[in-house]
Amino acid sequence: MQKKIYRLLYQIGLALIFTFSNAQGSNADDSRIWASQCFQCHGTNGYPVGDMDEIGGKDPNSLYEELIEMKYRGKTEGIMDLHARGYSDEQLRAIAEYISAQSESKQQEEERNQEEEREEEEEEENHG
Repeated sequence: MQKKIYRLLYQIGLALIFTFSNAQGSNADDSRIWASQCFQCHGTNGYPVGDMDEIGGKDPNSLYEELIEMKYRGKTEGIMDLHARGYSDEQLRAIAEYISAQSESKQQEEERNQEEEREEEEEEENHG
């Protein structure tokens, strides 16, 4: 079942990549569209609710380096490697810069705080 989900996500990702990969250069709209694939797992603007890594507001050079590493590593370690391989280095740079410029909305911040409070309460109940 998990392989089917990864396969479907990969196919969707490829479809999106091929749809938008012919664009010359990049602009804010291109970057937003390319980065939207990241937000499927990493949350709106890169601020997830749950266990996924937070990427919004992160240093653009760090994001870019991570994406390049995923793109060029020899053995595929996960779906992120597959996503990164579908973009040019220039597109990965634009994605990293777009994501780094995102800030968490007030609603996202409140949802995150509520989630953290629930987790703390559960932990106290389990250890108390």
